[in-house]
Amino acid sequence: MLVDGQQRQSVALALGKGAELVRCLVIESFGDEKLEALLFEKLNFQANVKASAINKSELSRGEKHTVARETILRRFGLTTRTGEKGTVKSIVAIKTIYNKGAVLLTQTVRVIINSFGMEGDSLQQNIFNGVSKFLERYRDEKSFDEDQFVTRLRKYGSAAELLHKADALLEVSMEHSKKAAVMSLLRQIYNKGRSKHKLPV
Repeated sequence: MLVDGQQRQSVALALGKGAELVRCLVIESFGDEKLEALLFEKLNFQANVKASAINKSELSRGEKHTVARETILRRFGLTTRTGEKGTVKSIVAIKTIYNKGAVLLTQTVRVIINSFGMEGDSLQQNIFNGVSKFLERYRDEKSFDEDQFVTRLRKYGSAAELLHKADALLEVSMEHSKKAAVMSLLRQIYNKGRSKHKLPV
């Protein structure tokens, strides 16, 4: 199995230099896909390898937490596997949310899909981060109702519009990050028109 040097080999072939030697690392894995995946991860752990490549490798060898995250996403028609409908590219965000609890990831995905669907910017990293931050802060508040929250987000507009207004808010407020700005907007949307049972700042 070629575990290091695939890109160098591909470039050499593309340039018509297939007969020349390129530095590679080849290991006999005897067709063991789980071993191949583990070797890939170990070799590239210190390198700047895309999270998607590591995630794919972990799925191949059945890493339990990666499989658990994928299972949650699949419930809502999403996946971390590239080339499929509903592909989530913000793998780092998904992993971070999951590390705070499978329930939080499940609720975050449910709110996003039920509010914005899976098109456009709804699967963008700052949407995942902002919604999860909002839920982490307010889901246990007595005044919070998920169904009402989703209804208000549907009426609000698209995820793209939410992100655009978050950018504008960043320029004129004390919010220090895009996800914090998204969270602040979500609180405003939830509280708008309420005379009581508002979510606290």
